[in-house]
Amino acid sequence: LLISTVHAEVVTREYTNDLNTPAWTSTRTAMACHLSQKIPLYGEMIFSHRADDKILGNIWVFNPPERDGYARLYSIPPEWKSFKPSLDLGRVAFMPHQRPFAFNHQMARRLMKELELGNWPTIYYEDWQDSLDDIKVAISPVGFRKVMKEHQACIASLDPIDYDAMTT
Repeated sequence: LLISTVHAEVVTREYTNDLNTPAWTSTRTAMACHLSQKIPLYGEMIFSHRADDKILGNIWVFNPPERDGYARLYSIPPEWKSFKPSLDLGRVAFMPHQRPFAFNHQMARRLMKELELGNWPTIYYEDWQDSLDDIKVAISPVGFRKVMKEHQACIASLDPIDYDAMTT
């Protein structure tokens, strides 16, 4: 009797910026201020802060999923804080859209706080194309605090708008 086993190795594909690249930029539109970071070969993390103090977060991707699903979100301390444990921020949904990850006001604020502390918000999920690989997307805190000062000045200059009145 011949017994054969097949060993399938799961590959983790990682997407992030390197430590030497300050990756954050601050921009403004008529109704909001935006903080964004391009993630090489993956997409872009965008925080939008409206004049009514609502903050939303989105991750735009080059290759969107074709189905709904879930990922796990952690805040991982930098290597020099290796004595600190990672913080499990919970399960996040993704949807078949160019911006599959959408973070509400509360989660966007939490992510920004983690970046301010120098931590790496990191999303883990099975490849939504074929589930053969694990995907790790880490948002870099490099340069975040410096650009956050520009972002706060942008927010202070926004005209107050009643968004609820505009939509009713």
